[in-house]
Amino acid sequence: MSKYNPFIVVMQMGENSFCRNADKIVSLLPNSKQYLIEHGMIEDKFACIPNGIVIEDWNESEELPDQHKELFDRLKKEEKLIIGFFGSHTKSYALSYLIDAVSQIENDKICAVLVGNGVEKQNLIKYAEKAKDRIYFLPPVKKRCIPSLLEAMDILYIGAVNNKMFRFGICMNKLFDSMMSGKPVLYAVNAPNNYIQDYKCGICVEPESAIQLIDGITKFVNMSDEDKKILGNNGKNAVMRYFNYGVISKRFEDVFLGLLDQKD
Repeated sequence: MSKYNPFIVVMQMGENSFCRNADKIVSLLPNSKQYLIEHGMIEDKFACIPNGIVIEDWNESEELPDQHKELFDRLKKEEKLIIGFFGSHTKSYALSYLIDAVSQIENDKICAVLVGNGVEKQNLIKYAEKAKDRIYFLPPVKKRCIPSLLEAMDILYIGAVNNKMFRFGICMNKLFDSMMSGKPVLYAVNAPNNYIQDYKCGICVEPESAIQLIDGITKFVNMSDEDKKILGNNGKNAVMRYFNYGVISKRFEDVFLGLLDQKD
């Protein structure tokens, strides 16, 4: 929409109003601060508090459905390296590039399993016909099954289209689930904040590039199991320390207590 569209004008007025009048503004995105300042926020009113995980969900994981267990059991017997994706099958996650990479890489031990639903799923299934013996699609699972699902995978893919809206940062729930799983991450996202790089828990490549993904996958293939385990543990330790809701709720509590102190 044009910025002069009446709806956008009204929405912008509302945004400018809360930037000027809110006592505190909390965002998931660390680089949104300058944007909010430009629309009227005083600098010290900003707080960045990210998403995270609920530790109890990981202590009470449910088993996978039979369909999922059967596929993973078969792939493991065939000694496949399983690159996994879980979530909505939409264009925003750049899944076609993962399909291209897995179908082009010259190693028949590499496969990808995509778990979930979405508007692009049928198109992706059709697109993956060129490598149907290496790309597999499964239905979504319940949230309680996510720990069991990620345990069955070897490498976790997180990607996104190269879009300017990510200039403020990115904070996907699946990122923290992936880190908590203790599995290394293949990360193809262009955003100023990069937890995979910060906490050394995976390999980062440029988005929207099958060649870059092949390079990242090849590095994992050539990496020892011990080194992959170190990457996975780095991610899990970071989540336990910084991105679980016990810690995150304390950060919100500090925000509210700070506001009460100001009122007094």
